[in-house]
Amino acid sequence: MNVHWRAVLLLAALGNAGADGQTRTKSGTTSGQFLKIGVHARVLAMGEASAASASDISAIHFNPAGLSRFAVQEAVFSQVQWLAGTRLFHFAAGWKVGPSGVLALQATSLDYGEMAVRTETQEDGTGEFFTAQDLSIGLAYAHNMTATISLGAQVKLLSSRIWQMSSRAVAIDVGTVFLTPLKGLRLGMAITNFGTDMRLAGRNVSFQEGSASLGNGAVPAAYELGSWPLPLTFRIGLSGETRRSGQLGLSWAIDGLHPRDNGEYLDLGAELDFGHRLFLRTGIHGLLLAGAEGGRWALGAGLRHAFSPTMRLKIDVAWADYGLLLPVNMLTVTLGY
Repeated sequence: MNVHWRAVLLLAALGNAGADGQTRTKSGTTSGQFLKIGVHARVLAMGEASAASASDISAIHFNPAGLSRFAVQEAVFSQVQWLAGTRLFHFAAGWKVGPSGVLALQATSLDYGEMAVRTETQEDGTGEFFTAQDLSIGLAYAHNMTATISLGAQVKLLSSRIWQMSSRAVAIDVGTVFLTPLKGLRLGMAITNFGTDMRLAGRNVSFQEGSASLGNGAVPAAYELGSWPLPLTFRIGLSGETRRSGQLGLSWAIDGLHPRDNGEYLDLGAELDFGHRLFLRTGIHGLLLAGAEGGRWALGAGLRHAFSPTMRLKIDVAWADYGLLLPVNMLTVTLGY
């Protein structure tokens, strides 16, 4: 049995396992949920199927091994009005290191905005306001071990802050990409968000215990909060390209995911290429997940322009359905240098 069909059967088995296990999941049992957001418009538009398909700076998020396959050094910026009035910002840049390596740096922030402080007795607000933010800063390195095998890893420093509370963690991502003997077919695998647990700590859990009427003074005390693991995820993916017809090309990608905090599911994506300048994309995220989470559509487009062999500009947009919540629109700008 060749490599192609082995990989297809593995993805099918993973998908069947997800369909059988939807009656019991661990939704809501992990911290750092912002780490699961696709931060690049091309990735979002293709249903977030990127374990094998990403071969530019966008690979730093879901499979760092893909970094070593990009042709030129790149810097990327994404911004989106995310769910419930939050805002997501992402920046990444990569540099060639020797003939076969790439070093990359990324920062991702999810800003929840300013909110009013409310209590049981002051439901309209106390006049105070607080903010909340999640932040990830990562350093990645990828290397072409051979002409067909790439390895990559990333170390991330994570922080989560809400009012006077905060938590921190360290996580790593590791991945590999294999260029199969079949022309254009790639196999990718990655483990992301393997790291320490997060637990909030700070002034907002402190209180005074005791009663003056009973003759005992107030004793400083604090609520003990639980710690929560990161959203560890294993993903395996295939991507490929059909034979070009003149200026027209078609590529596809499929990922199977096994997350710590949900059932197994599939991500599917396709991209139509018009002369390497205009791109139309579509995808499905969360196929086989039950309820509103499962089978969400995404659409997108992209433009490319080369000012010189190394100076390139890419502009990508994406629209993604989020079921009961409003759809989101993402803009990504990439500069090759």
